[in-house]
Amino acid sequence: MHLPDPRDVFAEMAWEFVAVVGAVDPAKLDGPGLGEWDLRSLIGHTWQGLVNAQTFLDCPADRVEIESAVDYFRTALESPSLHSDVAARGRQSGLELGDDPAEMVRSTAERVVAVVQAAPLDSVVMVGGLGGMRLGDYLPTRVVELVVHSDDISRASGQSWSPPPEALEMTLRLLTPMVSGQAGVTVARALLGRGSVDDINVFG
Repeated sequence: MHLPDPRDVFAEMAWEFVAVVGAVDPAKLDGPGLGEWDLRSLIGHTWQGLVNAQTFLDCPADRVEIESAVDYFRTALESPSLHSDVAARGRQSGLELGDDPAEMVRSTAERVVAVVQAAPLDSVVMVGGLGGMRLGDYLPTRVVELVVHSDDISRASGQSWSPPPEALEMTLRLLTPMVSGQAGVTVARALLGRGSVDDINVFG
């Protein structure tokens, strides 16, 4: 099976994110976003994922410690303070978007996409405090974030949006191995119209 270049899928989703944020009514930024986040914080969290792609490329690592995108999420989820830390960073990132979040997101995407497209997939980058990881394995995690949160933003702001096919396929390929046991059976049932997955969250 041919798999698309993750740099291209990342670029496509970055511009989808730009379009979704560009269509947000600024009057809704202080309204509900996701969980404890207002819409500005939700956008800020997603935007920070773009920023990180360039930040991590600027921090090469000596060796690979995280072998896959699934391992990345599993490693991150081992931190007991993950959710509170992410929530706090999202709020801070929302503030950093300034008075024109749409323009900040657009200019960031323009810069980051160019840097990522020029980088070899086998570049080994230091991913936060988690360890070294190949760029080609890291980028699908960014695609997942962009797909999931562009959907969150579109719903919170009253837009109708659906992800590009390759980005959605990459997201499902990454998330599926994280579902196991009875939760996996529940997901399979839902895909066949036999139930609901409302109580399943692979990110805890």
